[in-house]
Amino acid sequence: MDVPRFRLTELPVDAAKNVLRIMSPIHLIGYSLLSKKCRNLTQSVGMRAEPIFCRISHSIQLGVEFNKTFRIYVKLYFEEKENGKHTMKTSPKTTHIGFRRNDIGARGLAVIESRMGVKEWVEHLQFLFACPEVFVMVIKMQSFRFDIQSLRETFRNLYHLELYHTGCYEFNDLILREFLPITSCLLISPSCFQNFKIPPYVFIQNIQDLKILKRNDGHLTALELDDLLRMNGRTIETENLMKTVKVFNKFLKLWIKGSNPHLEYISFRYTNWNREDPNAVMEGIEYQSMPRTLARKHRSIRFPVQGGLDFHRHDGVKATVRVGKLSAEEAVVVMFVWHDHCCVP
Repeated sequence: MDVPRFRLTELPVDAAKNVLRIMSPIHLIGYSLLSKKCRNLTQSVGMRAEPIFCRISHSIQLGVEFNKTFRIYVKLYFEEKENGKHTMKTSPKTTHIGFRRNDIGARGLAVIESRMGVKEWVEHLQFLFACPEVFVMVIKMQSFRFDIQSLRETFRNLYHLELYHTGCYEFNDLILREFLPITSCLLISPSCFQNFKIPPYVFIQNIQDLKILKRNDGHLTALELDDLLRMNGRTIETENLMKTVKVFNKFLKLWIKGSNPHLEYISFRYTNWNREDPNAVMEGIEYQSMPRTLARKHRSIRFPVQGGLDFHRHDGVKATVRVGKLSAEEAVVVMFVWHDHCCVP
């Protein structure tokens, strides 16, 4: 006996929505591209995603995530261009659609026929999944193939930017100058600059989180006292830092006098560590050693702050410094500032 079959578009709306809800993410995206009616029906399912993330290298990948559980992504590959740069309206050579389920590790990938450019895909994903109009962007090697103004017009509101060396120092600088200020988070590698030195205009930005990544040549990152004093972020992290314990000690003394008033958390990951360094960190500073049994919660980290060395700024604001060994020659020095809004009951 043959089971009756119906076109999806001929089903009652509620029945069609139920079918769409059990479709694989790849088929769902493919269905939404068939017609305006299909796009509207897909949108009516009511799936809501996190902000769109964009990863740019030799290709451009757009992705949306749902409740940290699964992610749909669209990856566009472009022809090599001898002269000029690709814009966000350029039709791709190939388009891939994929998905990943974080909870069960499932994956899927399909190649589709689509001439939609990046800008059209951004608008399509925002329409389907009610994505917030802010973006996460990761810039990597070979991204200088794309037009900077077209990128800026398409991704107007960045709240998170990760910048690695693109292969062109001038393009690295243009990315920062076009997209700063960023409201939430900036991750940047010193390898983006010819002398491996991050310029002052980056540090003075009023950014929630600033993270200085490892250099791509394996060498240590150097930070001077002026660099630390210019930093205007609320939370600051550095990786693979050249040991400058005396500089950090001077920084603490200047913080006590009132520098870096917005600072909530700062972390330095050092190499070539020795037993005398913890004493040098707090040299000349009046502090109180807290027992490890004392656990306090700070809003900048997920784990409790155990023990540490407490000291105070001139206006009475308390801070804690902790030194933790990661290996025989590697350690992390962390400073927590206990503003009222940083204390978690």
